[in-house]
Amino acid sequence: MSAHTIARRCALAMLLASGSAMPAAAQTPPAGRIEIAIGPTWTGGASMTPLSVTETQAGGTPRTVLTIARDWTSTIGVESRIGVRIAPRLDLEAAGSYARPQLNVTTANDVESASPVTASDQLQEYAVGGAGVWFLRPRGADTRTQPFVTAGLAYARQLHQPGTLAQTGTMFDVGGGVKRVLMTRSGTLTGVGLRADIRARTRSRSLALDDRAHVSPMIGVALFMRF
Repeated sequence: MSAHTIARRCALAMLLASGSAMPAAAQTPPAGRIEIAIGPTWTGGASMTPLSVTETQAGGTPRTVLTIARDWTSTIGVESRIGVRIAPRLDLEAAGSYARPQLNVTTANDVESASPVTASDQLQEYAVGGAGVWFLRPRGADTRTQPFVTAGLAYARQLHQPGTLAQTGTMFDVGGGVKRVLMTRSGTLTGVGLRADIRARTRSRSLALDDRAHVSPMIGVALFMRF
């Protein structure tokens, strides 16, 4: 076999290999650098330190005449996120959320045996902040299931009913979850999927009546789109 024949066959083999690889590459869309997500959240309640109302008796000894318990109820809210991929395993996100937790104040252990009384205040809670998302494996166009860990900090504002009193503070979230890509395609919109995560949310003491930080469990589910 001549050298010319060998060279021609090698060139033909390379051409066929490159031609067969091109359609496969065309079927794999890019992973996308920008992600927009929105969905509901559930945040658990938290109990604050109870108060004791005391009086001084004739002998100078104090006596508890009433206790006051205070707590936030669990609540359903909504959260939106815009993320930007800055590394194969790292996204930075801007996040905003809205929820309506209820603040309950309950009196009990009345020295005059009065029945317990609960007063409720419906709050409006707005939060704006940022977060980092670290994927446990590099995100790629062919990776549909992506477990991750996340941590974020947000500025929060609580409005009391009927909006005459406002409290501001910070909320810190840390947790993890998973993203599942449901559809991929070529073009501007490169993917659609679902995100689920579990976080621990810490509200700063400036948001609580007992001047202490409080931790609540949080679950979020969202639909995301990648561009």
